[in-house]
Amino acid sequence: HSPRSFFPLGGRPSPPFLSLLPSLLLPPFSMASIKRSADDSAGDNAMASAMIGTADAKRVREDQAPSKVLHLRSLPPDASEQELVSLFNVYGPVKNVLLMRGKAQALVEMHDIYHAMQIISYANNLMLRSHKIRVQYSAHQQLNLDNQQAHAPAVEPGTMITPVLHVQIMNMIHPITIEVLYQVFGKCGAVHRIITFTKGGVFQALVQMSDALTAQAAQAALDQQNIYAGCCQLRVGFSKLPELVVKSNGEKSRDFLNPHLPVDTSSSVAAAAAAAAAAASMRPFAQLPPMGMFGGGPQGMAPHMAGGHAGVAPMMQAPGAGGDFGTAGTVVLVSNLNEEKVDCDALFKLFGVFGDVLRVKILFKKKSTALVQFREPTQAQLAVSLLNGTSFHDHDMHIQISKHGHVAMPRAGEEDTSLTKDYTGSPLHRFRLATSKNRMHVYAPSQSLHISNIAADATDQELKDLFAPFHVELIKRFPNDPKMAIAQCPSVDVACQALVTLHNYNLRGSGLRISFARQAASA
Repeated sequence: HSPRSFFPLGGRPSPPFLSLLPSLLLPPFSMASIKRSADDSAGDNAMASAMIGTADAKRVREDQAPSKVLHLRSLPPDASEQELVSLFNVYGPVKNVLLMRGKAQALVEMHDIYHAMQIISYANNLMLRSHKIRVQYSAHQQLNLDNQQAHAPAVEPGTMITPVLHVQIMNMIHPITIEVLYQVFGKCGAVHRIITFTKGGVFQALVQMSDALTAQAAQAALDQQNIYAGCCQLRVGFSKLPELVVKSNGEKSRDFLNPHLPVDTSSSVAAAAAAAAAAASMRPFAQLPPMGMFGGGPQGMAPHMAGGHAGVAPMMQAPGAGGDFGTAGTVVLVSNLNEEKVDCDALFKLFGVFGDVLRVKILFKKKSTALVQFREPTQAQLAVSLLNGTSFHDHDMHIQISKHGHVAMPRAGEEDTSLTKDYTGSPLHRFRLATSKNRMHVYAPSQSLHISNIAADATDQELKDLFAPFHVELIKRFPNDPKMAIAQCPSVDVACQALVTLHNYNLRGSGLRISFARQAASA
């Protein structure tokens, strides 16, 4: 596909579109990593080498005292600060990152020691772009970096995280439209609404993502990045608004969930765009309204954004859309399964802890391998980050993002239909609502299980009997809320089996809700 020129409305040539970061949370998060000079990189190397020290650099110190500063090794050679922030934000706020460029090492300072200890607990499961990261405590208790060497975390501690992002465009040489913003932010997940305005001579926008977790990923990926080469820099923060209210679809506002809103007819272009949006919403795989788009692969466009036909750019899946259409990065490949004990329902429940699973397919010719399709790319990446390497029925699962954009349902007589299941409308989805508290309580697999929705009249003995086959060592109900409890299993493997077996179990008329707990049960 050879690049060619593209002229949007008005006859002005479109500027080259800057490549987006390489694999923030894995595709489709793809933006150019932070640009820094060779002198800066050399300075970082020297400083990091001095801070890490000979002992830290040459061997893993098993007896190192806990520290909120972690020493990472075996990173991808071109790993960026933002990639590390996105990876470790799952465990807690990241305070500072210092890369040793050219040595595949880094120092990462967490906001507090508790989060650092959590990371060490799951150090064997940490992967970044197929590289297994080696993690240990650093001998340093903090990183003392000046303003030029410190890399700000994606989210400062104490920041209110909402689904709505406040965006400012600095050095805006080229026009920025709602479609441009949809294209950019759509690479990080589903965009629900956008409102644009100008304040203090600066073009600004409010962008509502599908939920707070997706907004946080988008903020980490896009803040300080250029939309076009050398200009139109994004400043992305969080708005205090819980959601946006759009009264009309037009040039300055758009509700992508409601194309039937009144059309702002103040310009013919806006009217045409809104009409196209309404028509597109009737298709299972929506297209962008034809206004100022990056169609046909213009020169300088990132490879993953090129394609389609002239005037139409590839789109993310419409929120909640079903069918055979999917979004790049939503499917994970799971291998080394225990094919005698693992079926589609088991994978649906286990992977459903980390996101809404739409489909599961166990390969017909290789039943130890499966494809799991999530609703959103962030959910797929979270599953890879937290589940990869976890033992399930005595097999360590190997998990990575699949090249497939969706899981296709088999045709009649094509294969054993029990090997592929569609869960699109399942009532067991944990993250259907953007306001769901489940999004804020996703933890890595552990021996501890959090049980909720326990019937008020269920006894402690009934719970113990229910978990007895899994040799649960302790079940402790919350004294201030007896509808919840913590169960301590003998191993992570057994905890996974208990979760898969007992999640949604009907105990005295209430379906139990089970997930991995943040902390262990105590007597």
